[in-house]
Amino acid sequence: MTHILFSRRSIFDRVGLSYLNALRSQLHARMLLALLLPVAVGLVALILAYLLFYSTIKTAFIQWMEGQAPIQQTELWLANVAAHSDTIATVMGWLSLKSFAGAVLAIGVLLPFIAVIVFAVMAFATMPIVVGYLRQTRYPNLTRAGTHAGTYSVLNALKVVVVFCLGWLVTLPLWLIPPFALLLPIFWWGYAFKGFLAVDAIAAHANGLERRLIFQRYRWDFWLLGLSMALLSLLPFFWIILPVFSALAFAHFCLQALSDLRAEQQVD
Repeated sequence: MTHILFSRRSIFDRVGLSYLNALRSQLHARMLLALLLPVAVGLVALILAYLLFYSTIKTAFIQWMEGQAPIQQTELWLANVAAHSDTIATVMGWLSLKSFAGAVLAIGVLLPFIAVIVFAVMAFATMPIVVGYLRQTRYPNLTRAGTHAGTYSVLNALKVVVVFCLGWLVTLPLWLIPPFALLLPIFWWGYAFKGFLAVDAIAAHANGLERRLIFQRYRWDFWLLGLSMALLSLLPFFWIILPVFSALAFAHFCLQALSDLRAEQQVD
């Protein structure tokens, strides 16, 4: 009866219940220990990206700015100001405008792509741990019916990474319009959360038909979960627990939805 009632709840009840269940599960020792995995992967990815790509991208941006008239005019203005201010002169002595802007732009380009690739890796590494834990503790009677789950997850991850990266680049000029500078990152990260985690949460347990039915029935639930996770990522330091917590929330939702669907089919 509980499974059937889940599908009849409002979208906010379903998402809120998934958040509550995820919070309870996050406090378990095994899930707290799982937090170390995304932190370690993220640090390694940042170090490698810095060593391999940062200098090249920063140099390319600096070379591009050298041919931009507004940048040259701004540097001349700062030089005139520095001539009458020891403080400005000191700052400009160790940090030029082009160097600072090049560093900011390089970081702005690198971080989203590093993050989404790390996210893809974490979806493969963290979700099996999360789903295995929940299956033991909350859904022991849920049988595995997924076929070719690994291939399905890999193809889905490749699709999400490509769409995210292309979408991020194509919509980047819209960041010059104030509202989009905030809305677009939330939208694309909401898409990434939804795209990775909803699929990986039930890839091993749901067959093809069950997956299609769940994704159709709960399409807006997954968007709400993804966008709310993207908003939570803006909170300072919350990103440390977000990989595991978001996996728990999506896994609770998907496994409950799958249990609900199978209960309905038995009744029919």
